[in-house]
Amino acid sequence: MPVNGTTRPEAILNPDDSQTFAQLVQWLRARARRLAGVTTAVIVNFNGTRYPNAEQMAAIKREMPMSLSGS
Repeated sequence: MPVNGTTRPEAILNPDDSQTFAQLVQWLRARARRLAGVTTAVIVNFNGTRYPNAEQMAAIKREMPMSLSGS
């Protein structure tokens, strides 16, 4: 039986999860290489299945130009 002597949690992955994790790391590394030298990033998080309501859309339209201009 293996022993973790680090006193820190250790992830145990099945073969499918291990492959998915490796692909994710590969994708992140490729993305980091593509983004090298980029000083501004715009991140839009959308959690859910509904489109933003009118008030949210107005806020997005107000904030997006400020985000892109670096203000």
